[in-house]
Amino acid sequence: MSGISFNDRQIATFTISGINLRQLDHDYQQGRALVDPVILQKSLNYLRDILFEMKNFERRKRKDATPGRNRQHQTLR
Repeated sequence: MSGISFNDRQIATFTISGINLRQLDHDYQQGRALVDPVILQKSLNYLRDILFEMKNFERRKRKDATPGRNRQHQTLR
């Protein structure tokens, strides 16, 4: 995986790069892809973890950008 982005509806798009990616995609489309189930599960868990990290980061970024959020407390005298 070389990247992740979110659209305005918070749908994630993963960008995947690597050697022989076109051939691997073709094999997948033709139903000829072989996968080690343990590696697949670990990879899916990794993607899930990254997804939640990114969503939490975006949520914190939006919260910090809320007007009045970073103002210091003022006391009246």
